[in-house]
Amino acid sequence: MRIPRRPTAGTGRSGKPGEWATGITVNKNEFDYVEGETISELLARLKYKFPLVHVAINGELVSRDRYGETRIPDHAVVSVIHMISGG
Repeated sequence: MRIPRRPTAGTGRSGKPGEWATGITVNKNEFDYVEGETISELLARLKYKFPLVHVAINGELVSRDRYGETRIPDHAVVSVIHMISGG
């Protein structure tokens, strides 16, 4: 589910007018940044229900037992990886 963000009148991440001033990227999609949001809260907000996911923030894998305490920084690149097994 993609949550659209409003452009700002100022400059954004790249310094170009009309670009987003705040936000995060999740699996190559742009979302609003929520100050203080944890990984658990982000997964709930984006309606991830699959129990076997791994999350990396800015390329660093986060231990599943830390999802409730790890806060997502503004401008973070978040990867949510579904683990699937089979044979």
